[in-house]
Amino acid sequence: MNCMCAIYQKFYSSLKNLNSISINNDFFDNISYFDSFFNEFRSITFALQNCFKHDKTAMQNYDILKNKYLLSDNMKWCNETRVDVTHKKPFQLNKIVDVNLYYMDKSRTKIHHNFDLAVNDMSLKEITEEIIKEFSLIETNEPEIYFTINYYFLDNKENINVFNNINEILLNMNNFLIDFDKNIQYECKNCELVKNKISNILNRVIVKNIELQKDGVFDVKDKTIKFGSTALFAFGSQENTILKNPKASIKNNPLLNGETFEELFLSFISSHIYLYFIQQKHIMPTFFIFFEDGTFTIESFLFDNKATMYKQINEIANNITEEKITAVFLVNEMYGYKEYNEKTTKLPYEERILYSDIEYLSFSMLTNKLQEKYYLIDTNKIGTKDISFTYKASNNKNEKYSFKVNIIDTTPPVILGDTTYEIEKGKKFNINSRPLCGDNYDRNIKCEIIGNYDTNKIGSYQLKFRAVDTSENKTEKNFTLVVKNKINSSSYNPSPKYLKDIIKNYKTDKNEIGIDVSTWQGNIDFNKVKEDGVSFVMIRIGFGYDNKGKNILDNKFLQNIKNAKNAGLKVGIYFYSYAENEAQVKEQANWIIKTLNNEKLDLPIAFNWEDWGEFNNYNLSFIDLNKMAKVFFDTLNEKGYETMLYGSATYLYRIWDTTNYKIWLAHYTTKTDYPDKYNMWQLTSSGIVNGIDGYVDVNILYN
Repeated sequence: MNCMCAIYQKFYSSLKNLNSISINNDFFDNISYFDSFFNEFRSITFALQNCFKHDKTAMQNYDILKNKYLLSDNMKWCNETRVDVTHKKPFQLNKIVDVNLYYMDKSRTKIHHNFDLAVNDMSLKEITEEIIKEFSLIETNEPEIYFTINYYFLDNKENINVFNNINEILLNMNNFLIDFDKNIQYECKNCELVKNKISNILNRVIVKNIELQKDGVFDVKDKTIKFGSTALFAFGSQENTILKNPKASIKNNPLLNGETFEELFLSFISSHIYLYFIQQKHIMPTFFIFFEDGTFTIESFLFDNKATMYKQINEIANNITEEKITAVFLVNEMYGYKEYNEKTTKLPYEERILYSDIEYLSFSMLTNKLQEKYYLIDTNKIGTKDISFTYKASNNKNEKYSFKVNIIDTTPPVILGDTTYEIEKGKKFNINSRPLCGDNYDRNIKCEIIGNYDTNKIGSYQLKFRAVDTSENKTEKNFTLVVKNKINSSSYNPSPKYLKDIIKNYKTDKNEIGIDVSTWQGNIDFNKVKEDGVSFVMIRIGFGYDNKGKNILDNKFLQNIKNAKNAGLKVGIYFYSYAENEAQVKEQANWIIKTLNNEKLDLPIAFNWEDWGEFNNYNLSFIDLNKMAKVFFDTLNEKGYETMLYGSATYLYRIWDTTNYKIWLAHYTTKTDYPDKYNMWQLTSSGIVNGIDGYVDVNILYN
């Protein structure tokens, strides 16, 4: 092994041990990992000195870099600890567990434990049970209590936070090795491999504090706890810095323009409104934190419960004096309600937002001079919003600053339909039942027929559909209306597609051939289906029948899923939804969960909304429709189910937001030209498969 490779391996070994430390381990395991870390980490410089002891230039460089990176108090602590764990006794570890409650204006510690080897430890399960008992005694009118379980590992000998010290020495050692490596001439492919492994694991270890915190929500009514997950993001770049929010200068920064905090705040607002739209309406909660020395950092995070937001705010507030913070800007998304009644207030947050009418971008500013600004900008509401505030100018006089935020819609409506329609003489041509007219923002947009026609006179009329939204975006589509004495009924007679031919033309090592079935296929012999070459099946579990929340179980579902599994086929399911709002799809998803009753699935649960013939009669925009899909997926994902969006090529491309979902594409053609990603392709509805009487849909699943 090359000298540098051996040195990097020592660093990697030390990081592996750190990464193994967990709140789920007992004391003995964590002490063992800490012991191994200190031994391996201290050996890095021993290995380096041994490798390069005969290289005078390298050792001179070593001495220079050692003085720069390796002589801090924390590094001294590390070296002394290594001597202790090597020659005396194991690392003296304490574990502190604090449970913090969050209120709108403060936080407080409700539960505190200090564990060491002399005191019985408590598992996460035991701590959770204690939280439920303690929180059940709290009198509150709120439906939820937000909290965080904080774990701290302390050096019992020095009574210091272990990871606070370790993070510094890791960054210093990494920077030391990078700078030392620059002056060493060698070729080693393995070095590059282990350096990449170091980079990946170092990122995880540096943000270990996220793993040592559990953000949770206590449901006051049900007396249950739901834990969330958090992902923290660092922005910017700084030489030899890894996942450490770098400081950038305020002056001449492309992100922010202005001399005063008021001007910087305006720049902050305008830039995030722009980002909001180009990123398809999603902004993570983001803090801009300004410091006394004229620099700032950016901290952004994803979360799935509100406790994380309260925790981040409290952490910044606690560090204002210590870190000399002069101002904080915050942007996040919020929900609003036209009617915020007693029933709504008592619902848990995840259910409450289903009844929201408005989505805002929220902007907040707080300075060390207690200047406070707060704005809600409704980005779903088209138009101009006037914003003004008063601030103290340099001449100590109050000055007024005003600006406008203009929310515009430049996306034209969508018209989907045929180019020719036939109608019997004397019948009314109802536009609401023919083309689909929809818009991204507007509900029930103006859709009309341009041109003259008379359904009482036989003939062919050249007409135009026109759709106009409230922002005056316009779409037109030409079509022909043919008036006849009588319209002959047509029957569906597609060309059969035999499975053996599909397998011959499409099967590769990177895909599988499958089918999707429902009650329409009758009784299926799944053993014959498998023998014919099918490896998976998507089974309809049911459908949402009407707007009263009535869900119907497919009368062949139980039979199909049992027999398909017995035949050794992979199984997924789909649900045909007629929902008109988020509350209905939430109920449908919960019905699926209840119906499955922990039934194991090999493939995702697909959301199939195809009520396009009635879309014009619903009060829906495409944003509304995509929100419904998200609620469906989120509800099922929360229970551990994989999900998938089903749709035809045209509707997936023109209407659905497919960015974050697995896609089941329906496109009946020999070679699809659908331009975006998809995970499964339904290529025909006229498949012929042994074991099934009649036609069946055939699909290709890509591995």
